[in-house]
Amino acid sequence: GGYTKVESGKVACREITFTYEADHSMDHLLPQATLVAKADASGSGASELLKQYPEIHSTFHANAVVNKAKAGPTKDLTISAVTFGDVAFTCHPYEMFDTNGMELRSGTLGNGNYDAEDQLENPFAMTFIATKANANRGYIPSRLGYTNGGYSTDITRYAPGTGEQLVGDYLRLLNELHD
Repeated sequence: GGYTKVESGKVACREITFTYEADHSMDHLLPQATLVAKADASGSGASELLKQYPEIHSTFHANAVVNKAKAGPTKDLTISAVTFGDVAFTCHPYEMFDTNGMELRSGTLGNGNYDAEDQLENPFAMTFIATKANANRGYIPSRLGYTNGGYSTDITRYAPGTGEQLVGDYLRLLNELHD
């Protein structure tokens, strides 16, 4: 491959905090999950309980349900960006799904799944995304990730839409830094 030349120029950085909704979509499974998690911790009877509760598909899943239920309704997260010239670096303490990462880099929030007023452009020629920076607070799935389900949506503490909220917040931040 080739190299992309970027012009050096103004250096800017900023950190912002936003509030996200916690994911309580599995709270209805809490009584069964608690029984399975306790049996798993004591080393007895978890597999028998899993047979009785097919909606809890593993002891890992049971523990994730219990941990998610402990979260409050909302929580603040901090994101940051450093820019110089036409290059931006974004940093956050969690793992963003690739669809949201592509939206951030290209500036096409939601790939057309959102209202026109939510469409923001990324003004930088190159954007680098540093995940799990300074901590590891888990996954932030995209809406599509919740539709498909799986490990990362089972254990995330972030409600559907948080990934898209994150991209929007980053794009607003990058636009502020670019001006």
